[in-house]
Amino acid sequence: MIDLFSYFDLVILAISFWPGNVGYKYFYTLNAPPEAEFIRTIVDWIFSELKDKCSFVYEDGFVGLASRVEEMNSCLDMNLNEVRFIGICGKSGMGKTTLARIVFDKIHNQFEACSFLENVREVSKAHGLERLQEQLLCDISKEALRVRDVNKGIQVIRNILRDKRVLIVVDDASEKRHLEALAGKSWFGPRSRIIVTTEDECLLKSNEIQIVCKANGLNNDEALQIFSQKAQCENDLLDLGKDLVTYAQGIPLVLKVLGSHLCKGAK
Repeated sequence: MIDLFSYFDLVILAISFWPGNVGYKYFYTLNAPPEAEFIRTIVDWIFSELKDKCSFVYEDGFVGLASRVEEMNSCLDMNLNEVRFIGICGKSGMGKTTLARIVFDKIHNQFEACSFLENVREVSKAHGLERLQEQLLCDISKEALRVRDVNKGIQVIRNILRDKRVLIVVDDASEKRHLEALAGKSWFGPRSRIIVTTEDECLLKSNEIQIVCKANGLNNDEALQIFSQKAQCENDLLDLGKDLVTYAQGIPLVLKVLGSHLCKGAK
């Protein structure tokens, strides 16, 4: 029993708002799905529409990222049928992970399966690459699979992924073995997209990742804006704030930390 809408109401909703009148064609067929399946389809579509809108709000909340997201969209080129690897390179604190997360949230619903493997360097040191392979397998297959050996993990991942269109982010990769264990060059189905964030551009080159988006420092206006958001400076602290912005060299993380400390010191 549906509390808020009758089945008829949901059909009308789908027919009214579904792009290209797909709802009408979908419902008026001889093989129209049963009530629960049809409603689930509507909910999935509405959810995907809302996710797209939410991602724009998320992006707008981060100073200096709009142009980087545009660059990433160009690098991803979602219309291409090939598997594409994209690197995001820059020193620590430049916002590589934030950029990858925004892009991931924005496009993940266009793929059969997706996985965001965060802090690969840290997690592999603490728990081994097997833990990350387990996370990847769980995200992709929705099953809890145990990996006892990295090489066996590679075989299982390759077998599961080879026909799937997937989106995978390997965040903070620092060694060749990270990519060999988590994102081999020939593992993925057509139109897959693999994003690798790293401080080491040579790592990308050694893995033949030629499409690279560089996470450069913020310009002066952007830096002052992000610093001011954290510091909420009084007028008598503005000059000091400008000096600190120069010192931070456009690195977002440094700007946030300095801004927060200045704010606490002022109080």
